[in-house]
Amino acid sequence: MKNSIVVISGATASGKTSLAVDLALKFNGEIVNADSVIFYKYMNIGSAKPTDFEKKGVQHHLIDIIEPNQHFTAFDFKQKGDKVIKSILDRDKLPIVVGGSPLYTKALLKGLFDLPPISEDLIKSTKEMIDLKGLIWAHQELSCVDLEASNRIHPNDRVRIERALQVFYAFNKPITELQKEHSFKENHYNYIKISPNISRELLYNRINQRVDKMIEFGLVEEVKELIKMGYHPTKDKSMQSIGYKEIFMFLDGSLSFADSIELIKTNTRHFAKRQLSWLRSENDVKWIDEPLFNNSEIEINKFLNI
Repeated sequence: MKNSIVVISGATASGKTSLAVDLALKFNGEIVNADSVIFYKYMNIGSAKPTDFEKKGVQHHLIDIIEPNQHFTAFDFKQKGDKVIKSILDRDKLPIVVGGSPLYTKALLKGLFDLPPISEDLIKSTKEMIDLKGLIWAHQELSCVDLEASNRIHPNDRVRIERALQVFYAFNKPITELQKEHSFKENHYNYIKISPNISRELLYNRINQRVDKMIEFGLVEEVKELIKMGYHPTKDKSMQSIGYKEIFMFLDGSLSFADSIELIKTNTRHFAKRQLSWLRSENDVKWIDEPLFNNSEIEINKFLNI
C-alpha cells in the first residue's frame, strides 16, 4: 500500500522498542523515533535510548537530533518525521514509528490545527502573570479552565502551559476543545497503530526494574555531566524530564538518594498511566497482548495485503 506506515505506541517500559525492532527485521523496516526525550543528544540512560545491541542493525531515525537546551515541538517533529518517512518509502522500506509521546504521533498522522493569531498584548500579559505568580499557580489555573490539558501537560512545562492559557484567554475555549473541533480529521498516511497490552502490575514492575538499571548504568553521572556541559536543571525543558529532575534534586540536596530513586519510579508510573489513558481514548489502536506479540505480524500482513 502506498504511503503506508506502522505506528507502535504505548506506555514506557511496555516493550515497544523490542517489538518494533523485531517487526523491522521481518518487514524490511526502519524505525522513526517519536519519543520526545530520545530526540536529545547526551541524554542516553535516563531516556532509555536504545543501544546498538538493542537496535540489532536496524536503522533508527530522529535520535540525537537536538541539543538539550533547544526547543522542539510537535510541529518540528511532524516536519522532520515527514521527510524521514518519505526517504524510507522512497527506498521501498516500511517506516515504523515508535514512541510514547502520543501528541507527536497524532500530529504526524493527522496534522496540526491552526489557530487565529493571538494578540501580542495577551501573550505578553500571560507571560508576566506567570512570572509574577509562578508556574505552580499557572498549572493550577490551567486545571481550572482545561482539566484535560492540565492532566496531559507536565507542571514544569512552561511553554505548553503558557500556550494553553493564552488560547483560553483569547478564545474563551479550552485548547483541548478546539483540538477536538479540528479533530485531526485528515489522515496524512495509511497506517496501522499497535500498542503492547500488558497488565498494570507487570508494567509497574518493569518500570521499577528499569529505573534500578538506569541507576546501575550511571544515571547520576549522566546528569552531572549534563550540568557540567552547561545545561540548566530548571531552565532547560529537557532537564525537567523524568529521571533527570529527580537526580538533580538529589545532587542539590533537596532529596536523599533513596528518595530520588523512589520518586523517579513513582513519577514514571504516573506518566505511564497518563500514556495509557490517552491511548485508551483513541479508537484506532490495535492492542496486542504480550504473550501474543506475534499477532502483530498477522495484523501488519493484513494491513499490507501480504
